[in-house]
Order: sequence, then C-alpha cells, then structure tokens
Amino acid sequence: MENDEKPMLELKKLALEIADLERPWWKRPAYVLAALPTVLAIIALSVGFLNGFFSAQLTKLDNQRHDLEAQVREFETTRNSLFSQNQKLQQEIVAKQEILNEIKETSSRLNVVLLRLAIIDSPSADPETPEQRRKFDAESRAQAKSELEEVIVKLNKILTDAGVDTKPKSPGTVDIRVGSEPATIKPPQRRKKK
Repeated sequence: MENDEKPMLELKKLALEIADLERPWWKRPAYVLAALPTVLAIIALSVGFLNGFFSAQLTKLDNQRHDLEAQVREFETTRNSLFSQNQKLQQEIVAKQEILNEIKETSSRLNVVLLRLAIIDSPSADPETPEQRRKFDAESRAQAKSELEEVIVKLNKILTDAGVDTKPKSPGTVDIRVGSEPATIKPPQRRKKK
C-alpha cells in the first residue's frame, strides 16, 4: 500500500504545482508579500503629499533657516560691537600707559629737584666765604625754583589731561576730585621760629 500511495502523492503534488504556476502572478503569495512593503510605502507617501505633511515640514525647515540667519546676523553684530569696544579699550590702555610714563618721568624729575634742594640746605656744601655761600644759595635756589615750576606745570598738564580738577577751591588748600567725591587736602602749617 505504501508503494501505491507514493506515486499518487507525487502526482497530486505535481498537479498542485502546475495549478499554482497557472494562476496569475498577483494571486501568488510570494509576489504579494514581496510587493506589499513597496505598495504600503507608496500609499504612505501619497497620503503625506495629499495631507500637506511634507510641505508643512518644508515650511518649518524654511522658518528655522530664517531664524538661524537672523541669529547669525545678531551674533555678527554683537561680535563687531565687542571688537570695536575691545579696540577702544586697548587705545585707552595705551593712552593711560603714556600718562603713567609721563607721571613717572615727572616724579623722578621732582625727586631730583627735591634732592638738589636738600643738598643746598645741607652744611656739607659750604663754600669758603659767607658771600660765596649766599651767591651759591641764591643761584641754586633760583635754578631749583625754575625746575620745580616746570615740574608743577607738567604735573598740572598731566592731571588736567587725565580729568582731575587741579584748581583749589579756597586759598591754601588743594582740591582733588576722584570721580564725584572731593578730597580736600590742607598743606601742613609752618611753625614760626621764636
């Protein structure tokens, strides 16, 4: 019996295969399963175009691009502003450094004048006669006075250029303004010899 069944099963199998091959391709499951993802993708794209999804995304991307361009322009403006402020501050630093150098030069010159005045008053510089001493004192003091006046003029110019008010408010005082707060300094009183 087994022998009779085997050829009959083979014939049945061949008949089914022939019937499957005679069917149209769209009725075969293998072709349908292979084409189904492609058909679904085409349908999804069609629905997306019909609903305006892609045009909305395109508009959204276009708006984002415009926003980014505006931000780039704003950043460039800020960068240019900061660059110009930096250059201005660098120039101010150079100008203040020049003023500081002038103050240092004037200060060293003032120290030289004060040292010369101290030497004039010292007993070690005594000439031989009182008349020579008086003449030496008068010449030295005149020279020191002119140098001191030059230093004072230079300091006043530097301070005026720096924005410091150097004019005294009342006689015998020095009014120095730092910012908006005045600082009045009175010179020490000389004691009279008795």
